[in-house]
Amino acid sequence: MFGIYYGKAKGKTCVCIGEALRAAMKDKKVLFASFINDDVLSKKSTFEAFSNVTEIKVSVDITVSGKKSAESKALAQKTVSEFFDNAIRMSLTFKYEVLILDGVFDALDGGYLIQSEVYEFLSNAPDNIEIICTGVSVDKKFLELSSFAINLVDEKKRADEVLALSEKVE
Repeated sequence: MFGIYYGKAKGKTCVCIGEALRAAMKDKKVLFASFINDDVLSKKSTFEAFSNVTEIKVSVDITVSGKKSAESKALAQKTVSEFFDNAIRMSLTFKYEVLILDGVFDALDGGYLIQSEVYEFLSNAPDNIEIICTGVSVDKKFLELSSFAINLVDEKKRADEVLALSEKVE
């Protein structure tokens, strides 16, 4: 199974934490690989009470790509690519049952990963691994490949935008 949580609303990482905890409570072996530096996943491990959850985090901040020099962007691309490869290798070698790639689509959008490599892994991943990916936006081919895709929407923000637009029309 391959699922996606995406959208501009907040909460994708929190949903993934919930998915990881759900799996851990069922005694599944979970690898939580975070491509984003987020306060939700603090320096103290969110999963330290669960011996069956391994958490790894990329060592670069992919959210500031526009501010990077060409040299530092190339180094960040290499780091993120190696992080992705390591997460995949770990998931297969150590037989994880759940693999969460939090922010992987953001890494794709930022140009830190090659889309064809991510797609190849996801389309050829063993059936015994449940994979969950997140990001703000997702290419249509990943949506078509997925078992489910949930677009998280900030309904309050959307309602405020509709109200503001209707006030302009009047």
